[in-house]
Amino acid sequence: METKTFKLRHSASLVPAYLILFILVAYLGFHGLGIWIIVVAFVVLSCFTFLGYWHNVTYREGMVTGILFPWKPVSINIADISEVRQETDMLRYETRRCLAIYDKRNKRVIKISLAVFIQSDLRKLIEIIHELRPDLSLPEINKYWMGSKW
Repeated sequence: METKTFKLRHSASLVPAYLILFILVAYLGFHGLGIWIIVVAFVVLSCFTFLGYWHNVTYREGMVTGILFPWKPVSINIADISEVRQETDMLRYETRRCLAIYDKRNKRVIKISLAVFIQSDLRKLIEIIHELRPDLSLPEINKYWMGSKW
């Protein structure tokens, strides 16, 4: 296998949604609610955006590692993966579709938000897992599950 190290790249799909919300709040702020609401909204939206980008997933020589701030990293050896499936999960007070990698023997799970990472990188990770573990039933990442344009 040619890929020894692979890091999922972050998507910019969250930024336009937060930008639209910020513009709406700014409009309301300038029309009667005061400038303070704009400042508060900017700080809150910035925090949510940056927290979403502190979710990192890497593949390195047979090991998938997920880092979700502020928790410690979770690593699962490809040989120990018991299941990979698509789920809908609560992540930081919002519902997100995710790819869940389970290691039931060691009681570990890595949940990868489908909204945070580039779709082609998610497919590449699934292909790497499939190449090393053809016995696993792996989900197909499709545009209907992702909920966005291709």
